[in-house]
Parts: sequence; structure tokens; C-alpha cells
Amino acid sequence: MSDAVSDWWAQAVALAGQDPPGDLATAVAEELIALWSDLAQAVLRAGEAGLTECQGLVVRIVMLSRLTAATPPAWVPDLLVRSGIYAGVVTCAGLTLAPSAQPEAGSCSAQPMADSSSAGRTAALSAMSLSNQAR
Repeated sequence: MSDAVSDWWAQAVALAGQDPPGDLATAVAEELIALWSDLAQAVLRAGEAGLTECQGLVVRIVMLSRLTAATPPAWVPDLLVRSGIYAGVVTCAGLTLAPSAQPEAGSCSAQPMADSSSAGRTAALSAMSLSNQAR
């Protein structure tokens, strides 16, 4: 392993220890903000062709949101709020939105996963990852 890689890891670990979240709920909320940001970047990269990365991020967002709550729209990139992606994901997941962020009725066309267990979700994420690697 190169010194540059070791230095990068050491810097990241040091940053993580500077201001750790006070509890698990706060850590999840912070991770959700990061995941929404990652999703906005993936949407910009994907266009209409490669949405596998986006789908994997949405799976992670929904799983964590169901443990806590929907990330407030103010903490979600504007691209996702304006395009309706945020409201669509939150609505399809059955999470509660602020009244000003409610999408139109019937905007969810997603079908639930056949196996919504933890093992099923992990298998679905693995399949998405393998499909993405094959590209």
C-alpha cells in the first residue's frame, strides 16, 4: 500500500473523530443527507442510460429513512426536490413529508420487492452492484 493511500485513510479517520455524532439517530440523519447528495450526483452522471447506481442509493436511503424519518427537503439537493425525485421516493417508501413537499396523488408506480427481508435487500443490492460492474 502506498504512503499516499495510508495518508488519505489517516486523514479521513482523523476527520471522523473530530466531531462524532452524539447518537445513532443523529449519525443516520447525517448519513441520509450525504446519501441524498450522492443521489443527486449520480442522477447528473447517469442521464437516462445508467440508473443502477441511483437505484442502489435509493434502496439505502429508504432503508435508513424507515429506521428514522424522511430527511427534510431543506437538506436535500434542490435538483432532487425540484424534479420530484425526492417526493416520489419518500411517497413510494410510505414516509411522511412536510405538507409543502407532497407530490401529486398516484405518482408512485414502483412495485415492492418480493423479499423485503434484510437478506432479500442485501441480495438485491448485490445483484445491482454486480449488474453495475458488468457495464
